[in-house]
Amino acid sequence: MKASWKKFLAGVAAAAMTVGGFALGAGTAMAAIGGGSSDDNPLKSTTTDTTARIAVRDDFYESHADRYKAYLVAAYDMDNVKPAAANTSYLDIETLKYTQGDLPDATLKTALTAAGVDSSTLTDTDAIYSALKAVATQSPDAPYGYTDTTNPGKGVATERKFADALGSALDAMSSADLGKLKSTKITPVGQDTLMDTGTLKDDNSTAVPKTGLYLVWDTMKDTTDNMETSTRSVPMLVSSTLYKAPNTVYPGLWLSDGNHTNVSGIIDVKNTFGDVLKQVVEKDGTTPNLNPSYSIGDIVTFQLQTAIPNYAGYTKNTDTTAADARKLLVTDTFEKNAHTKIPFSDPKVTSVKLYRANNVTGVYEELKNGALTPDTDYTAAPTTVSDTDKTVNGMTIDLAKLVNGDGTTAAGATWQTNDSVVITLTATLNKDAFVTNTAGAETTGIDPNGNANSVKVDFSDHTATGHHEVLGPTVNVYSFKFSLVKQYRKDNTPLRNAQFTVKRSSDGKYLTLSDGAWGTVDNEPTADTAYPTKASPDEKTLNTLNGRGVFLTNDKGKIDFNGLEEGTYTVHEIKAPQEYFQNALPSFDITIDPTYTKDDSNGSQTMFDASPDVVSGDHILTTLEYKYGKSNGLVTAADGPVTVTKNTSSVTVDNVKSITELPKTGAAGIAFFTVIGVAVVALAGVFAVHARKASRLA
Repeated sequence: MKASWKKFLAGVAAAAMTVGGFALGAGTAMAAIGGGSSDDNPLKSTTTDTTARIAVRDDFYESHADRYKAYLVAAYDMDNVKPAAANTSYLDIETLKYTQGDLPDATLKTALTAAGVDSSTLTDTDAIYSALKAVATQSPDAPYGYTDTTNPGKGVATERKFADALGSALDAMSSADLGKLKSTKITPVGQDTLMDTGTLKDDNSTAVPKTGLYLVWDTMKDTTDNMETSTRSVPMLVSSTLYKAPNTVYPGLWLSDGNHTNVSGIIDVKNTFGDVLKQVVEKDGTTPNLNPSYSIGDIVTFQLQTAIPNYAGYTKNTDTTAADARKLLVTDTFEKNAHTKIPFSDPKVTSVKLYRANNVTGVYEELKNGALTPDTDYTAAPTTVSDTDKTVNGMTIDLAKLVNGDGTTAAGATWQTNDSVVITLTATLNKDAFVTNTAGAETTGIDPNGNANSVKVDFSDHTATGHHEVLGPTVNVYSFKFSLVKQYRKDNTPLRNAQFTVKRSSDGKYLTLSDGAWGTVDNEPTADTAYPTKASPDEKTLNTLNGRGVFLTNDKGKIDFNGLEEGTYTVHEIKAPQEYFQNALPSFDITIDPTYTKDDSNGSQTMFDASPDVVSGDHILTTLEYKYGKSNGLVTAADGPVTVTKNTSSVTVDNVKSITELPKTGAAGIAFFTVIGVAVVALAGVFAVHARKASRLA
């Protein structure tokens, strides 16, 4: 490697150490942590060690133990570096020289070209040096990192592109070629490690073979790996600790202008993109729904949240399909249920808004003029199962127009990196929904007893250089069922055409059923005079009756009430079958009482409240009870709570042909004696009338 190339690397390393290496755009501004930063209080002493070290801190360090490798870009010539005359605890940057690293020149040239240098000018090593030197000075306000801006000026974050391109070059190599490069496996540590002392040791860092400038590379190439919790890290430049044999570690470099830079060897690895969240919410669009049950035909409201990635240093293109356009695409998907059906239909995006965390409370607050404008800031479109199956199974919300624009919304709000994009979406729970009368053992993910809805976000700085796909949580929506069987009390013969109504206790309205969807009417429907009859109605007539809230038993004496939300319902028989006793018709209450457990995979916070005890609207059904209120002896369901097992969601209702067949106790017994009493009173009245007539005639 020629001297000119080494000079460039010296400039790179100095700048990297000045700002602390690469910081990630996961949702914070550039963090100067990789090599420390200048301050007014230089450290007064050195520490001891026997090797150079790097510490990589990662929120998901336990699951990411095998993900990171460090490649030496340039080694520092520690044999010839001198302590600074002004402060001998620091090394004099003017005496720090560089030796060749482990990445080939061709890889560095490729990265330089990708960073925006005209490849036709890179004719030899000297030309490469000149171009690299220019790159190193183009963005002095943000060397080697992102800036917290949506409108980067010329050259800003050019070095960021350079590091990304180095990572892309490594991605493109075969396993055999990668194996030829020297690298060090980095074992990450937790984010709270080294917060107090900052001293690197065996138990909190990784030893590297030489003191120098390293590229830390996330080896995860498959973007579907670990996407439930994190994205792949961007490549990062970080300086190792300034170890000088045999046992000295210097705290940093003394600069020619009298300033200094601390070099810690520590870098924070955060997601290049925050989690995408999802929850079921109430109709207001924000309050988490912790009891996510609905009747078929109800509109379900979902809330999605993602964040704007850090696009600093990358061009924009108003042609959002272009290869150099930024990408931010949220996809909401209705998963097939246990019947392999899509349980939701008619999806609509009702709002898309920008929120920003309050610097003091951490609570997200809506930006002034933060409501995004359809077709100007974003586009929304339904998705289908496949090219051949056109069943709608979700929505895409494409924010490419926003992130490729001028940094403001159509309404005039200025957005910035890590602003939350909050999407409110509705869909109708349709007649293909899975309905249940039992609870399962699932505590996370897709519950086969429910109807699942998932979300993902797909984003990139340039669509031509690949993209990240982050899977969010799956939420479940439930719908319940119960049934009744009508029979002749004496011999259990099933009875058709008994007529019933069902009142919902939550609002006192009566249920109707049309085209598989539940509705309501204010007043109790009246019995149909054409039935009872021994013949069952045809389908059209039955649908008409159901549509006005009258439900008839079928040939097996059964009615299935499928697809109801939880709560209490009053079932009332309003007309018995033909030839059966029309008085003392039963009425009873049934309560569908589920219990839900928070899905821990979706975190413990809502997206608007930083309190750890506030849970999000992602709950899974864990227990289910059917409770029956007091009823007369014609209803053979248990009085009181009954834990659901097989068939306990089914109620048997008896009819009798004469008063003598009524039970002699309970409500039916009261009805029996009431009828007898009424009959006696009526008979006494008849005798009295006849007696008066007889007395007048006498």
